[in-house]
Amino acid sequence: MVCASAAELARAAAMHVAQVVRHSVAQRDWAYLALPGGPNARRIFEEMVLLQLPWDKVEFYFLDERCVPPVHPASNFGQASDILLENPRIGDHQFQRMLGEERDPAAEALRYAQTLPERFDLVLAELGSEGNLGSIFPHSAAFDADPDVRVVALEVPHKPRFRLALAPKVLADARDSLVYARGADHAVALHAALHSPIDVRARPAQLLCHGLWLWDSSCGASRAFGQ
Repeated sequence: MVCASAAELARAAAMHVAQVVRHSVAQRDWAYLALPGGPNARRIFEEMVLLQLPWDKVEFYFLDERCVPPVHPASNFGQASDILLENPRIGDHQFQRMLGEERDPAAEALRYAQTLPERFDLVLAELGSEGNLGSIFPHSAAFDADPDVRVVALEVPHKPRFRLALAPKVLADARDSLVYARGADHAVALHAALHSPIDVRARPAQLLCHGLWLWDSSCGASRAFGQ
């Protein structure tokens, strides 16, 4: 879906979240969401917090986290919780955060894996300009992890370099997903993800090619699709 603006994209994303939450709660009495980080996620959270939903039936997890304290500006948990907790029906006990401040990221990855649901009802992710999903960059070591590993500790090419992230198979196994993109610098990655042969190691965003994709006009739809 091509959106006319960042605001329209944020509203469309929030409406999809609402649809998934309502369906999941009706079907299974609970909804498990994996949230992204970054400045574009903020707009989506601001739209989400306004919605009238069975929020007390939602559990929030994170796609990834930088190895920083929760009060750090780069903390995905810090951003999401600051906004979503403005809704009185959402409590801090509903956030299952990755403890980025722990000195042993590998041990924290093992601990966080024990908190995950069997499957996520929705993975919400931003398409990175390199075709990455959060901290899962092309040819990431995450693809070489043991098949039983559900959360990985990684070093990535951008600061903060040390991260925790959901394993690729956890993302791909989600019941539903939403990938969003903004900016002309994402057009090449968008085209590659949607029109190239499936190669998730080279194009990690293809892990979620089965879900809903949103981008705004700043991506340049004609460039994204080679028209």
